[in-house]
Amino acid sequence: MAEQTVFVEGRALAFVSFATDRRSCRSPLRGMRIEHHNGQTICAATDRRIMLYARSRDVNEAFEPFYIDTHQGERLIHICRDRDIDHVAFELTGELMIVWVALSADNIEIERGFIRLIRQSDIPEWDWRSVLPSGPFMPSPLVEEANPRVMGRVCRAVDRYIRDGSASVSFISVEFSRPALVMISGTEDASVAVTTGQAEWLRPSLLPDFTRLDSSQADAREVAA
Repeated sequence: MAEQTVFVEGRALAFVSFATDRRSCRSPLRGMRIEHHNGQTICAATDRRIMLYARSRDVNEAFEPFYIDTHQGERLIHICRDRDIDHVAFELTGELMIVWVALSADNIEIERGFIRLIRQSDIPEWDWRSVLPSGPFMPSPLVEEANPRVMGRVCRAVDRYIRDGSASVSFISVEFSRPALVMISGTEDASVAVTTGQAEWLRPSLLPDFTRLDSSQADAREVAA
């Protein structure tokens, strides 16, 4: 990993952090994946019950994907969830321990610290985008069952993502034996997949592919850089 600074929206990190299991002994379930795709920065995480995706609007040059260990990065996750953090700058130096800097909307440093990355070799080869559809999906009227504790975490994640605004969520069953979707009104930058009583997680699920949206929009981080 070459030396580089990567900016990520604080609300995107807070959102996907709700899909991690920081107490798990399995590295992938503790990790938040940060990657560059089609000109955008994407955050993704799963604990095998829910999968959360968030597209950060921060503009970055291409970088190698990395995984944040949320067990080691509890402080960063806490302030992204509970404080007005506009974005986080990760200073990538090629080491497993990197520096993060939490910044306000006017680029004032609020807090900084160190965080441990998960080794790439500890993460199995799996492209999470493989679960995204190649075309529009047709929701079915099938009624699904979902664990209320899981849905509680989803609602907290949406609440932190929307912050002071308001949003509704739609629980949609796409197809028998596939994870259900939680569609968030007012945003195309975040999505949720939820396992249900009928879902088999290893089968492909359908999610709106927000990674294909136009990436030409300017961003405040371009000015900061």
